[in-house]
Amino acid sequence: MEHEGPHVRLHVSCDDNAASISDIHISFDMWKSPNCLAMLSVFAHYLDKDGVRRNRLLDFRRVLGAHTGENQASIIVEVLHEYDIASKIRYFMCDNASSNDTCVDTVLCAISPELSITQGKARRLRCHGHVVNLCARALLIGKEAKKTLRKLEGVTGKESEGMWRARGPVGKLHNIIKYNRWTPQRRGQFASTQIRELAKFDELEVSYLLAGRTKAIHITESSVLTS
Repeated sequence: MEHEGPHVRLHVSCDDNAASISDIHISFDMWKSPNCLAMLSVFAHYLDKDGVRRNRLLDFRRVLGAHTGENQASIIVEVLHEYDIASKIRYFMCDNASSNDTCVDTVLCAISPELSITQGKARRLRCHGHVVNLCARALLIGKEAKKTLRKLEGVTGKESEGMWRARGPVGKLHNIIKYNRWTPQRRGQFASTQIRELAKFDELEVSYLLAGRTKAIHITESSVLTS
């Protein structure tokens, strides 16, 4: 990787993208780093010259100024021109933020001005994972899930434990998971209590994640049941 001012550019061959036998589809997302830098990732998805499906990170760039759709669009258009693939772009995949609607519209106006409004809207796809995440939060946390999660993340220790316990069964499960993950000794002790005869469950692991401002409990692959 090389650092070029406020962004990180990967050494991905422009010829590799340009030689794709399919249209090129773009996904992008905003992310805030632990040191409070706003970053924008831009991915390309396509079939290469050998017919192999590729998912390539084109750029991971810092976003300066307001996080508006227009601001993000200016970065994406620049990246597409840097790789000389603007003419091959077809669909865009991103989450449901209204700023992303503006971003896709702005990008398409820049690289495909011949498209009608209806045609442009058809190029904007919704991230299924984001939709499922919103549904899961509403199911597990209830109304005003975002506000509730922000409040829960603002406290620690016993206060946090008590607030999660008040959320009912899901909150209690959260506390159990957090407790068991706290030290290597607890993880080891918890793993040793598993019923190993249940082989079909051996590859499941319950994980506790903090993604942005969203806490989630989900199942991932592992050889032990941990939290």
